[in-house]
Amino acid sequence: MGPAVTNPAKIVAITGANGALGRYASLYFRHHRGLEVVELDRAAYNTPDRLQDAVARADAILHFAGMNRAPDAEILAGNQMLAQMLVDALRISRATPHVIYASSTHESRDNAYGRSKRIAGDVLAAWASTAGGRFTRLVLPHIYSELVRPNYNSGIATFCHAVATGGEPHLDVDAEITPLHASEVCAVIDGVLDGPGATTVSPVGRPTRMSDLLADITAMHDLYRQRLIVPDVRRPDQLHLFNTYRAHLYAEGKATPLTLHSDDRGNLFEAVKELNGGQTFISTTRPGITRGNHFHFHKVERFCVLRGEAIIRMRRMSDDRLLAFQVSGDQPCFVDMPTLWTHNITNTGSGELLTLFWAHEIFNPEATDTYPVTV
Repeated sequence: MGPAVTNPAKIVAITGANGALGRYASLYFRHHRGLEVVELDRAAYNTPDRLQDAVARADAILHFAGMNRAPDAEILAGNQMLAQMLVDALRISRATPHVIYASSTHESRDNAYGRSKRIAGDVLAAWASTAGGRFTRLVLPHIYSELVRPNYNSGIATFCHAVATGGEPHLDVDAEITPLHASEVCAVIDGVLDGPGATTVSPVGRPTRMSDLLADITAMHDLYRQRLIVPDVRRPDQLHLFNTYRAHLYAEGKATPLTLHSDDRGNLFEAVKELNGGQTFISTTRPGITRGNHFHFHKVERFCVLRGEAIIRMRRMSDDRLLAFQVSGDQPCFVDMPTLWTHNITNTGSGELLTLFWAHEIFNPEATDTYPVTV
């Protein structure tokens, strides 16, 4: 057991920062925890001075770097090598940060990937034991999020992409898994970050079968895209799954048109249909004024202009992709804000802008899930 901690972490270094979990953790700890985050990609391992400087400054290191797609011999050597290079940098810099290592439930299996993850963890644990550092081994199950790319190492991301884009999802093995969303992994890390360091933490999600997940994603798609109804996302795992599915819907960059019903009384359209409750509010905005410039980790939010002209802009935090939507109250449509995209709305007309906003949850001033970042 390492020494007790008297000061909370202020600087966190993340290896494998370009991976899906690394990118999510970077956003989480920078914006949710307000920490300084040092991102270490593959290039950092080819620049010893950069790696040594980073570990010397860091209060904690999240070791996410690893190999999982290569010949067995490369995987076995590669994951051990990455751990050893990190230990070498720690020893040279004489630093003793809290090292939190993202292992896998596969580490108990007798295959190249499983052995490589187990050995890499043992290398880091041995350093902690001899150097007086703190070490936590996270044994993680299936991890998914909005940032995980499809057709790689997440069946959930692959299903979401296929269903959202009109493809044909294939279920090869109907395995039972206990998946965790990346935000849940970050919450676990948050819980051990400032502690003395537990030897092993093995978080798991809600047990489910791959066939059930595919059925849930398909049902969400039918409700959301075919019937324009936001599904029930009051259960956290359903909210995470819905947001992961929604991440694959923005390739076309178009607002969703609504049916406008008109008669001699005026116009009517259904702006939001949903199965959750939540909150709807109306705002007015003066010409030239911009509202927003923030992003959310979890919130499902909709913008619908009722009167006036506006442009809605959004930027994906992970890679700075930009989208812009020209919207008008004369042509009813809505734009839903995907999680991890900072967004705003600007009145581009000459008169007052009237906008309906809806969120799936009632606003809580003590937990707003709103993080200011300019588009």
